[in-house]
Amino acid sequence: MASSFASKRLAKELSKLNSGLPPGIELISADNFEEWIMDIKVLDDNPLYKDQAYRLKFKFSQQYPIGKPLYTRRPLNSSPK
Repeated sequence: MASSFASKRLAKELSKLNSGLPPGIELISADNFEEWIMDIKVLDDNPLYKDQAYRLKFKFSQQYPIGKPLYTRRPLNSSPK
């Protein structure tokens, strides 16, 4: 469970996210202040990353924003090279 300070900060950041995300970024889940999930699609034409998409999972501790969130990243798709 996030501390009161962390919860207030995360609520403010979530409000900013909900007001508009850059192209290629989608907020999948932010039902609480402990874990958020986002999908990010690479929009660059660099052949190394073209058409790649990743799921990011952020876990926030009570020490946030002083303590950084933990995150994991996994590919959502792979295009043959």
